[in-house]
Amino acid sequence: MGGITEDHIKQDIDDAMNVGFDGFGINIGDPTQSWIPTPLENLFGYAETRGFKLFISLDVSATASACAGGSIGACGGPNSYHDLLSSHLASTAWFKGANGLPMISTFSSGGWEAQEWTAWRDSLANKMYFVPEFDDTANYYQDSSSWWDYWGSTVEGLFSWDAAWPSGSAGNLSEGDISPEQNVMEGAASRGKGYMMAISTLQYKNANDGPESHYIGNIWPEASTDPASAKYATQILAPHTSWLPLISSFITAYKTSSPMYPPSSTPAVGAMWHSTILSTADCPSDTKPSGFSLAKDQINWSIVLPSTASGYTVSLVSGCEELGSVKLMPGLNYGATSTIKPGRQRMVVTDEEGKVVLAASNRRDVSAGCPDGIYNMNPQVVGLGDDASADEC
Repeated sequence: MGGITEDHIKQDIDDAMNVGFDGFGINIGDPTQSWIPTPLENLFGYAETRGFKLFISLDVSATASACAGGSIGACGGPNSYHDLLSSHLASTAWFKGANGLPMISTFSSGGWEAQEWTAWRDSLANKMYFVPEFDDTANYYQDSSSWWDYWGSTVEGLFSWDAAWPSGSAGNLSEGDISPEQNVMEGAASRGKGYMMAISTLQYKNANDGPESHYIGNIWPEASTDPASAKYATQILAPHTSWLPLISSFITAYKTSSPMYPPSSTPAVGAMWHSTILSTADCPSDTKPSGFSLAKDQINWSIVLPSTASGYTVSLVSGCEELGSVKLMPGLNYGATSTIKPGRQRMVVTDEEGKVVLAASNRRDVSAGCPDGIYNMNPQVVGLGDDASADEC
């Protein structure tokens, strides 16, 4: 958010609403930084005019790091956010929880104990729907009963993240695996508490955080000045907005309990995405990031067709070699190739006569080397278009 202009804030909210999102969670590390008030005022001000919702997540893990780095104002943990919260809790744009009060979340407990969080709640007159992410606390996953005995009166619910990742400290087996959360969900339900789903297709963890690579919105240059992340995450080099039509289709289906279809005026929506280096890449000047061993050499793809669609086939071409084709059905289609080849990547949709009707061709070829000098795993995301020339190798 740092440095983002008012016009770009408005654009982000407008874009999100056009896709079908109802609100943003705003994760804030050091709340004492001088640049924070202005974008927050702009966010809440414009959201109020659009009926868009916001809530703040207290990143007390980052706050502790800021304190250790010399930011004295950040040394109060959740209490460091008092002025910031007090300035906006009354906004009509602040999302309300099941108890009708403003929802507040966190990223970690920051090592603060239940009585300290209770004292923080008291400082805000307890007027909140508090759903923290406390999975760093003792017995959070292992022993639901003892956890709730200690923390239960402090929270209205829980906000979990690990199930949204391919693997994590909780031991999930695959992306979207909810088994580590089972005790958490059951404990919350049996006590009448809320639970924020962490399945990655439902909770889009970052709209605009370029350095974390799973953004879906705009990466504005004035807010993305880190030279390290500029090597792999910019709106020019690696836009991810081609995911938005797929996400919009899902949101509509989720809200209406109906199958996924494209908008009525659109013949299809779809995208392919892939890394630009292989899992065997050697980058001598860089260290492999955490989770690199999970990398897969593949083209991932998804296509949504209308209910009347028939006779369509998708073919995946990698390095001028066709890796396979799949007959498409109405609604959601998705898959991944078993490998990927260096060079150009293409996805081609043909009708029953073999005519190309839609195609996608990557902006950047897959390399067998290490062209960026880093282990760049930020995916290239390319949407389907009607340019038949993408059928050519």
